[in-house]
Amino acid sequence: MKVRPGDTVDLTLRNCTDPSQGGRAQGSLVGGNTTARSPIENTELTPSVNAGEAATLEGVASISSNAKPGNNETIYFVCNSNPDKVVDVPVFIAPD
Repeated sequence: MKVRPGDTVDLTLRNCTDPSQGGRAQGSLVGGNTTARSPIENTELTPSVNAGEAATLEGVASISSNAKPGNNETIYFVCNSNPDKVVDVPVFIAPD
């Protein structure tokens, strides 16, 4: 996935055993005595409202201004019903 700081992205996580419990997506900690994350902050995922997507969670996030153009970063996804199964998605932060 290629994004730019400030972009809004749709997040989708499939195959949750109990999507009614929700989930979350987040980037890595930036560091430097801060709780900021990049490329996205903690984002709650909720069950899909689309018919036929029963085991799917969705959310919307903004790409952080902390995301450095030219860097490869990762967004981590987890279903609350499967907290030990983390899915990571690589993200390229495109130059302006």
